[in-house]
Amino acid sequence: MKNDKRLEWLLNATASLNIDAQQCLAQLSPEVRSAHQLGTKDRSFNLYVEYLTAIALTTADDGIGLALGEAVNIRDVGIYGYLLENAATVESYLELAAGYHNIVTSCSQVLIKPAKQSCRLEYVTPMLHNQQLRQDIDLSLTLYLQELRKYAGADWVPLSAGFTYKQPEDLDRHHSLFGDNLHFGGTVNYLEIENSLLAKPRSNTDPVLYDALKNYANQLVSASMQTPAAREKVRVQLLTSLGTDNANHDSIAAKLNMSRSSLQRRLLKEGTTFKQVRDQVIYELAVRALTETTSSMAQIALMLGYSETSAFDRAFYRLSGGHTPLRFRHQQH
Repeated sequence: MKNDKRLEWLLNATASLNIDAQQCLAQLSPEVRSAHQLGTKDRSFNLYVEYLTAIALTTADDGIGLALGEAVNIRDVGIYGYLLENAATVESYLELAAGYHNIVTSCSQVLIKPAKQSCRLEYVTPMLHNQQLRQDIDLSLTLYLQELRKYAGADWVPLSAGFTYKQPEDLDRHHSLFGDNLHFGGTVNYLEIENSLLAKPRSNTDPVLYDALKNYANQLVSASMQTPAAREKVRVQLLTSLGTDNANHDSIAAKLNMSRSSLQRRLLKEGTTFKQVRDQVIYELAVRALTETTSSMAQIALMLGYSETSAFDRAFYRLSGGHTPLRFRHQQH
């Protein structure tokens, strides 16, 4: 099974809520605990669910998944997170959410089900006991709710929301997030969205940069599906990590269910290295942004994961063979 990106979200979210990760790990068996140590390669969905359960036990909070969903940062999924943050409308956001969810994690799905008056964002989980999945379901639906509110307004609630686990005794937090029309113990987890919201735009986006990045991401995904080449798999996974601390050899190998040495051998057989592939992705993204958009250097640097424009300048100078980003842009026009 491909390693699950959501464990990285979870570790970042627990830190933002001042939850002691080591105290949570102490709730787990020694075997599971060792697999959860930061930097290890085994990050399956089952381990992620067990860690969520440990967080609930440590905090004595059955509704902690709701708080974690509010704390998760969508930018923790790299370029895909940037695209999700900059989709022009709710409809385009939902399309991206469904298309990219399986790239970020192979252990669940997001489906969009249209109807006459509304549509549903459905979160489909693996076949585990629904009560085991409560925290994951709460986290995931809350995350998507928070993103939809960036279009619809901070007080927006779905027409209805469904949860496959049994109804909790205390529903106050569910009502405050999802409204009054809640359904528990059903066959699907969902948020019901009015069709009139689909054309709702999001302000402060950069549509030209968005289009350039989306086209590039789609090209990488398409190429990866057409070849078994390791370098193409690495390129796709790098898009989930650029802008985070996990765009490194070990993390990408783990996402591909490989050891670092195995990935290194496969890339060497293809005549390249991990560093060369990563540099190529960064350079190609930068070139697209510089030539196809008028986005500022600060915007481009942030999109690529550089907190300082000067760091992006130095990286591009090295990758381009002696051109600053500004000089390169001027030469292309």
